[in-house]
Amino acid sequence: MTEERVGAIFERYGVERMIINSAADWDGVSAQGPADGDAPSRPRLPRAAIETLVWKNPVAFFSQTGRFDPAELEQPLAIDRGPWEGNTLLRGGQRW
Repeated sequence: MTEERVGAIFERYGVERMIINSAADWDGVSAQGPADGDAPSRPRLPRAAIETLVWKNPVAFFSQTGRFDPAELEQPLAIDRGPWEGNTLLRGGQRW
């Protein structure tokens, strides 16, 4: 789907009942969509609409299952680092 088509859908139907999946770049190219606003030929979505698409709507949708509690998102994430805490493995751009 082209960026223009996505933008037209948002303009026509609104964002109140839509969700954007960030892993929806099947062609291997990460599309920025109408939210990036870099192209002058398409309007930039208001920040509130972007927040609705990528955060509020998904939280509301997945909350309906009863297995997802949005209040848990406000709690700090407890990470069990286990026995590998303090290991000597090099990560990322570090060199040997």
